[in-house]
Amino acid sequence: MRHLVTFGDSWVYGVGAGYRKELNSTQYEQIRFVKTLCDSNSFRTFLSDFYQADNLNFASQGSSNQRQFRLASEFLESNNKRLDNHLVLWGVTSLYRNEIWDEKTKSWFNFQYADKKIGKEYLMSFDHTKEIKKLVEKIKEMINKFKMLGANIYFYDIFNHNDYMEHWNDISEYFLFGQYPKRDLLSILSGEYDTKHFFQSNLDDNYADPRVRTGIYKEFLNPYSWHPTRKGHETISKLLVEELNDKNFNFNT
Repeated sequence: MRHLVTFGDSWVYGVGAGYRKELNSTQYEQIRFVKTLCDSNSFRTFLSDFYQADNLNFASQGSSNQRQFRLASEFLESNNKRLDNHLVLWGVTSLYRNEIWDEKTKSWFNFQYADKKIGKEYLMSFDHTKEIKKLVEKIKEMINKFKMLGANIYFYDIFNHNDYMEHWNDISEYFLFGQYPKRDLLSILSGEYDTKHFFQSNLDDNYADPRVRTGIYKEFLNPYSWHPTRKGHETISKLLVEELNDKNFNFNT
């Protein structure tokens, strides 16, 4: 059986994908997180249907890269077979998120640096160059682990184009959309590449980002939470298929 394994945040999960034009903001909030709507309108489901593959999804609302790496490690530790018939598509999210172990609740706590209660101290010591380096090391680790088990694995930036600097040559083979001026989905959907905005960095007004404004105008993003609409997800799905074709991807038969 074929399997599509997806990692990422709310864009991958499909938050808000059930948006319809006739919904006001209150009505939208009522359906924003409905699982059946998120599942049925998300690009991961469209890809699963296209490839006739079962979707094993680890993406979730607001998830950090750290959380996704942890879930992937746990998945690999519990797996006792090869993954030759698995396609792993991994969306890299904002660097301004993290997770820590909460000793009081004995559970992992995922948070954004915009959370003033806990994020402030992380922002004060935030070093972009060091965060990129740590991110690349984890990406390389996941590439090696999944490849060793026979899986195909590809990464893509979700709503921020990360400059991987001198590390790019080490991972470029496993990244999608490398031929675009900026490889993140938000830039590609909107066609806006001349911006220095960093979406959801908690440092900027997101609506000031021309990519967001254009995405809403083109109806790829909803006007309330700026998540992809069904139209946006359909477009992302087609873009991903094109990229995978360019990578000569085929499921093992």
